[in-house]
This record gives sequence, C-alpha cells and structure tokens, in this order.
Amino acid sequence: MRIPSFVLAALGALLLSACMRWQSAPVPAPGASGEPRVLGTARLTTWSGPDGPAGLRKRIVLRDVRVRGDSLVGWDGSIPGQPRRVAVHRIQVTGLESRGLDWLKTGAVVVLTVVTVWGATAVYVVSMGDV
Repeated sequence: MRIPSFVLAALGALLLSACMRWQSAPVPAPGASGEPRVLGTARLTTWSGPDGPAGLRKRIVLRDVRVRGDSLVGWDGSIPGQPRRVAVHRIQVTGLESRGLDWLKTGAVVVLTVVTVWGATAVYVVSMGDV
C-alpha cells in the first residue's frame, strides 16, 4: 500500500508546526531609509495608555506585521474570513513575540517518528517472514 505524497507532506507540516513557539523579541526601530521593516507574524502585548484603565493589558496576534514610523501595522485574523488592519503605536507595545522553531522539540519529534516507522517496518517484515 502506497501512501499519497500529499498525506506525507501534510503530516510533516503538522509535526513541524507543533514544534513552533513564541520567542520574545525587542520592538524594532523603523528602517533608516523610511522603508517599513517586515516582522511576519507577531504577538503584541499592549497597555491601555494613561487615559485607559490602569494595568489593562491586551494580547493581539497579527500577520504581516510591519514597523512604519512610530507604529506597528498588521492584519488581525481573530474573526475568520474578516481580516482587519490594525495599527498600534510603539509606545503602547509592552511586549513583542515572534514565532520561532524549537529545535529540541523538533529533533525529538523527528527521532521519535523515525524510530516508530523503523519499529513498525521491523514488525511487519518479521510477521511476513512466517508466510
């Protein structure tokens, strides 16, 4: 029985995406030439500012984040099918996290997968030897 290649690709993508984690990053300054800096997907922790309730913090996950002037601009996809553009002033950002690969977990998943496939193949070969 042959497994379709798209199934293997989907399984591989699922295994590797499970090994991603949020990593703290500094809020970058805008580019010197005025060009926006692209951050990709980021999780921002913001505060309400001096006019809002004290200590109120909010987390937002944005796609295609760019640093433009004094703001971070990206797309909020919290409502499926209705992405909205969001801009947050740099002063309001108290934390910035970007997606990164966790090499230790990725290595463990790959090794565990190889051992499992090898073991299943060994059991299959041994069971077919008695036929």
